[in-house]
Amino acid sequence: MAQACERAASEDWLSAIKDYNFTLGTDPSLPGLRGLVLSPDPALLMHPAANKGLIAIRQRLSPFQIDVLKEAPPDVSRYHFVFSNCGCPGPGRSRNGPKIIVYGHDHHGQGSDTVAAYQESLDSEPDALFTPYPSIWRRWYRISNRTRVVFAPMFSPTFFARPILDFSRKPLDVLVVGVLDRWAYPERCALAQAMRLAVRRQGWLLHTQGEHSVDWRDGRSRAGGGMTLDAWDSFLAQSKIVAFGGDRWGYACMKYSEVPANCSLMLCRELPDLELAGLLGGVHYVPL
Repeated sequence: MAQACERAASEDWLSAIKDYNFTLGTDPSLPGLRGLVLSPDPALLMHPAANKGLIAIRQRLSPFQIDVLKEAPPDVSRYHFVFSNCGCPGPGRSRNGPKIIVYGHDHHGQGSDTVAAYQESLDSEPDALFTPYPSIWRRWYRISNRTRVVFAPMFSPTFFARPILDFSRKPLDVLVVGVLDRWAYPERCALAQAMRLAVRRQGWLLHTQGEHSVDWRDGRSRAGGGMTLDAWDSFLAQSKIVAFGGDRWGYACMKYSEVPANCSLMLCRELPDLELAGLLGGVHYVPL
């Protein structure tokens, strides 16, 4: 019994339990809503990995009965809703059919063909577009008034790590976050250069071509390589200040909500979607 209790209380075991927040299978005889999720790689959605985006999606779907398929069957009448990525083929909208929901992440996609596929999906007037970037999608795409744009931030509020509340105990002074690509992130690159010149002791998650100067996964991954759910939050909690350089489009990303939750001071641009997350410049963060 003692060994069983020790096993149940171990960090790896608790993380593994939290990973499995998604159930599969539908039965029309059972109460509750039934949904169909369309995915080109169903195994990726079902894999118990700590990918924050997939965790957030699974959490939103977890109250429902869910089937995950690569393609929609000819008859989808057994489902109450169908959920897929914007641009992926799905069932047509019908008066008595299930609600059609598409998810939009990066608005620019992977080239002109992808952008055209996104617009085609939106032209079919789905019932809802779920996205962490409502202002971006409204700016770059035609969206029918019949489609409800739903703010769906990419963070999981139940998985925050235990923050380091004492600033004197936070080992990193400044963390500058993101990919260093001068075309997409010119402001971030300038910020990175300024911080290199001005700050002696600093933490980085700045990378080009997949190289990280600080690997935040060290010491926070399982033997099999999968990350524990609080790895990212544990890393953020080590920094007194977390700074963001803006990109060419004005994305608000998942890290914006997680920095204040880990008791670090956030410096970033004022962006429209931050207000949707309840974050106000000069109140919850310092406008950069």
